[in-house]
Amino acid sequence: MMKKYVVIAIALACACSVGAFAGNGGSGAADGCGMGGAGAIGVERSLLVEAPVEEVWDKSLDVNSWPEWIPFIKSASFKGEDLEIGSKFKLVLLGWGMPLPFTLTVCEREQYKRIAWSTGHPKAVRVARALIYEEKDGKTLVTSREQFTGPMAKYALRMVGEDALGEIHLEWLEAIKLRVEGHEE
Repeated sequence: MMKKYVVIAIALACACSVGAFAGNGGSGAADGCGMGGAGAIGVERSLLVEAPVEEVWDKSLDVNSWPEWIPFIKSASFKGEDLEIGSKFKLVLLGWGMPLPFTLTVCEREQYKRIAWSTGHPKAVRVARALIYEEKDGKTLVTSREQFTGPMAKYALRMVGEDALGEIHLEWLEAIKLRVEGHEE
């Protein structure tokens, strides 16, 4: 299990080095995070949570609590009341026997529908991650989407591995489900 985190973290660090983790660098792509633009590649996974969208949103976006319930996050820090466009937060992922720090910038937010953040540099690779919330008869379909853009994007995703990245997204979604519903299935 830890091996996939190590591979993903090392691949992102290698692909995005050379000052790439500078925050929101504007990719000129289809939206504020560079998701959906030309050449964007990545993964997407979804999971149904048995709770209203407002509850799922509130519980899943408490950044400072993430290390308590998301296994591959060692620490998370957000100083503010609410994640808004332009907000920055820090994550330290577990991997390769050492902490791997990232600073992320919120680049999209539509209350109870979608939030996205990104890191990287448009001249290397930008990584954007979105959580999409869709109400379904009193339940919430949560979709986790991550896309890579930039000249190094295909190499970064190849190094990470699409299947391994998909597993990480599914694990995050399962952690959200467990946090909100309060039980394992």
